[in-house]
Amino acid sequence: MIKFKVTGKTLLTPEEVITGMFDASNWTSFKGKGLVPGIKEVDISAPDKSVVGTVFNVKNGDGSHHEETIVDFDPGRSLSMKLHKFSSPLNRFASHFYERWTFKKENGYTHLERRFELYPKNFTGSILLRFIAHFFKKAVEDHTQIIANEGSSGKN
Repeated sequence: MIKFKVTGKTLLTPEEVITGMFDASNWTSFKGKGLVPGIKEVDISAPDKSVVGTVFNVKNGDGSHHEETIVDFDPGRSLSMKLHKFSSPLNRFASHFYERWTFKKENGYTHLERRFELYPKNFTGSILLRFIAHFFKKAVEDHTQIIANEGSSGKN
């Protein structure tokens, strides 16, 4: 398993950050970096009356795709997603990723942390995912800044 985390600070509340995840137009702000493609579009399938179980079918700018499924949700505190069902070539060397968002309100700001765990399928995958994780982390840092700045500019 390969791990990394990214932190940020915003004027948005945790609830506003989560609500933003359910707006498909917000997903294209993930621009990617290096070997990691940006998101072109997403289709959201949400179960009735539950955040857990929501599936985001993600299509990337390079033609690849995957699913992100909310597996845990604690309102105002955390949200966890499983990234899986990767298309080729990622499906050859990665089984799934986990992303966990945690939120802490302090001094009028929401401090957010995004932790990732990347699970390789094999030895080759463990080498390739370490390389990809470098670019993925940079893309997540950029994306986290975009999300954080939404609160600073008064957008929701």
